[in-house]
Amino acid sequence: MAREELSVSQIRDYSNYNYQDYERPTKPGSGKKKRKPKIALWKKLVFLVFVFILFIIGQKIQEQNIKIEEGLEQIRELEVHVDKLERENERLKFKESRMYDEDYIAEIARQKFHLSKPGEILFITPKN
Repeated sequence: MAREELSVSQIRDYSNYNYQDYERPTKPGSGKKKRKPKIALWKKLVFLVFVFILFIIGQKIQEQNIKIEEGLEQIRELEVHVDKLERENERLKFKESRMYDEDYIAEIARQKFHLSKPGEILFITPKN
């Protein structure tokens, strides 16, 4: 083989060449593959901790919603009970106001004690 003579300008060109920028061509199937950038382990851990914290927060919110629903159900039951007691109170107040009425007292005396007015005849029928 013949040896080539390099000129001074060609030697200067080669001396300024940066070999770090040079990528060697790879042969197909040579086994060298470009590596994918790996996510750092600490980034994965931070992500998992974040997901875990979100899971815990979600559970706490769900527990609070369940307690709120139970409280609302108890309030509804107590409101129904209060309405029933208010109706009973009104009925008793009406009954108390009638206790001072002489006609009502006479009616109760006839029903419970079988009393009669002068000149009335009572017929008592047996209860079946």
